[in-house]
Amino acid sequence: MFVHPMLNLLLQIRPAKRYESAAIQRLNDLCGLGRWPASDYAAAISLNDFSLQVAFADGTLAGFYLARLVGPDLELLKLAVDASFRRHGIAAALLGRCLDWGRQSVCEDCFLEVRKSNTPAIRLYERFGFGQIDIRRRYYHDPVEDAIVMSRGLRRRQPAALES
Repeated sequence: MFVHPMLNLLLQIRPAKRYESAAIQRLNDLCGLGRWPASDYAAAISLNDFSLQVAFADGTLAGFYLARLVGPDLELLKLAVDASFRRHGIAAALLGRCLDWGRQSVCEDCFLEVRKSNTPAIRLYERFGFGQIDIRRRYYHDPVEDAIVMSRGLRRRQPAALES
């Protein structure tokens, strides 16, 4: 736990607990991420090849990430921050935690998909050293949209300026 310097809030990032899966699913839906039932979040908590971490700001669920190990790689499946907590560094803190988990798991690369229109997320990922490697046409639904596939290596840390 630490006091976030920009928010002056007590911010805690930790592994999710099974009883939080319904709240995570609600935040998932509020953020417009692809539908995942609470039962899938609950199941991911108990699997060794998944990481589901939550961020609480002053006791309120502010965000989460879900990632999984796929062979030698890390795949970031979901990253969400409640609209009332955006643009205060919570997504960056979650992403940094995710990349650290990938390094600790001896992953070589991290991959993710992001909506082509999600400019703030794309900028965040670029700041963390991700680059575009592909486009998946009509990947998303409601609304239909292309996905940009991004990746970055994990064998060594990026310069501190990139991961802040």
